[in-house]
Amino acid sequence: MQSPPSFRFAPMDTLPVELLSAIFSFACTDGGHTGASLSATSKRIRALSRPYALQSITLLSWTQIVAFSIFLRSRHRDAAQSPRPPYLPFRCRHLYMTDRRSACPSRVCTLDCNRDNLYNRYTGVVPGTPTHAEHAYNILTLLGPQLRTLAILVFDGPHASASLEPVLTFPLLEELAIPSSLLRTSNHTTSRGLRIPTLRRLHIQQNFAFDYEFVKQVSELAPALTHLRISALSTVVCHSGDLIHNGVPSLIGAGGLEEDRRGAFPITLQKLILQFRNEDCDVSSNAAYASPLCAYRAAYFEAQLQSMLSSLWRYIRDDSKRRIVVLRPDAHDGMKWQPSGCTTPACTKTERSSNGGASGLWDFNESHVLLAYGRHGHLDVRSDLGPRVDYI
Repeated sequence: MQSPPSFRFAPMDTLPVELLSAIFSFACTDGGHTGASLSATSKRIRALSRPYALQSITLLSWTQIVAFSIFLRSRHRDAAQSPRPPYLPFRCRHLYMTDRRSACPSRVCTLDCNRDNLYNRYTGVVPGTPTHAEHAYNILTLLGPQLRTLAILVFDGPHASASLEPVLTFPLLEELAIPSSLLRTSNHTTSRGLRIPTLRRLHIQQNFAFDYEFVKQVSELAPALTHLRISALSTVVCHSGDLIHNGVPSLIGAGGLEEDRRGAFPITLQKLILQFRNEDCDVSSNAAYASPLCAYRAAYFEAQLQSMLSSLWRYIRDDSKRRIVVLRPDAHDGMKWQPSGCTTPACTKTERSSNGGASGLWDFNESHVLLAYGRHGHLDVRSDLGPRVDYI
């Protein structure tokens, strides 16, 4: 009987640095458990993996933001005082920063939700004040030149960080996720030179009415943008007017905007993903009959959505490049809040996008598509299953 072949396993200490670097880089995508285990194998592995310790960072409250900012300042100060060149002894490629531990707002969450964001009676500091904004800005200033993906979902005091100087720089940034209020309040900062030429993917979650120059702001921020996703989109025309009347028509050259690129999306845009937010009272067959007020709000929401989809369909059916996609409203997508609890963090899809490249935010099933180019059809909004399109 032939004996099974024997395999020789080489210790990790003998592996080349290039292979170890790839292993350490992939080990940063599971929350740090694999990286911590690898660093405990040997002194050589610990030394080589140290720069990857903070490659992917998630900050889920103002307490964590302030603590990490103080840590960065001390580390940067120590590096500047050393005889070596003043650089940070680690690399940071992905940063997710939010002032909320969960996705639900303070008006519906329980006492334990976002406890770190409550008023601190010992320090007298209220979340979102300029003191907190300076710490957030300090993190972006120190790590900005290294970042490849960045998500900033700050809801308490977003106006405080817009007037800080100097202008932030992101020479390597490829993917960005921000609330619409941050883009709106950074209008004057954008005009002073906030450009990200390397930015390819932009995710905007609408939490505020779009500025009348929203499309222009997006084009100036990312002149080489290829993918744009807008989540939690409002069905109110006055909140999303510039997107519907200028941004979407510019992709197919409607209204002469193709000649005036100042009011149009970048010509490099390959995919525009839109997803309307669901009604606050959770439009469904159960909520529609819960009370007369909920029934009225559900009917009003469906009428607004029907009108908005009809306007979009006029442009989508002429988009031969298949760039415009409308997804079904999802109550648990992006920043949509869960009144029943705070068990699902808002960073789930953003983390999947950072760890898996084009997955997460940018990949979706055909069953999630509400409107897209390809077939002529009629719209059918149903309260039991949500908005859908029945094709002929």
